[in-house]
Amino acid sequence: MANIKSSQKRIKVSEKKRRVNRRHKSQLKSFTREFNDFVEAGNKEEALATFKKLDRLYKRAALNNIVSKNKSRRKISKLQKTLNSI
Repeated sequence: MANIKSSQKRIKVSEKKRRVNRRHKSQLKSFTREFNDFVEAGNKEEALATFKKLDRLYKRAALNNIVSKNKSRRKISKLQKTLNSI
């Protein structure tokens, strides 16, 4: 543990941000798995609803630098292609 007060604060802040980022990334992965399950089952309505959630979550994650903007765009594009293939 750091001895300097500002260093101690930075450690606490970075740990808090790490937890928030992990929660958001986990949520993205869960919704992606759910989306893929709906696509495999051929349930287009549920897949479309999940895609809308994923689109919003990926864009918000990109704005907050949780994932890069290019990764966000790439994932959304790939999911859109998958949705259109149903």
